[in-house]
Amino acid sequence: MIDGYGYGYGVWIQIEHPEISTKHISHVTIACFMQKKDAIELYKELIQEVGPSICMEIVKKGHLFDNNTEYPEDKNDIIGWGYYCKSELWEIIKDISEKYRCNFSYYPHSSMEYKKYICELQPVDLENDMKLYGKIIPVNINNSDPKMWNILSKLEI
Repeated sequence: MIDGYGYGYGVWIQIEHPEISTKHISHVTIACFMQKKDAIELYKELIQEVGPSICMEIVKKGHLFDNNTEYPEDKNDIIGWGYYCKSELWEIIKDISEKYRCNFSYYPHSSMEYKKYICELQPVDLENDMKLYGKIIPVNINNSDPKMWNILSKLEI
């Protein structure tokens, strides 16, 4: 990892909506703490098996997330808030992902904001649950600063 922290490489579902815009790439994590090669292979298998986009239901209640309990390899000193998510395809995504060395997101969620201290976070509820289509993407998350995370380019895949 570039700065000794971060989440390695991974696969996300990129989501976009004005009500859930973020300073980092808005996403639902599928898997993280992967090697680049494995993340690319998982991305390709998911695209082949479930298609390039996924319908995600964003649950309206804002939650605080202790990232250190979500992923066993997480040594980052950031916490976040966001929304839990659901998908009819999550069990299929789980079965495919578990074939790879990764930290799978058993509780799919989208983090809206990350900070070092919990007192800096103020979760906000959405007016309603919302359904969005998101695009499956392979990502480089080798930095503890979420603004430095990026989608792997076509040349890297």
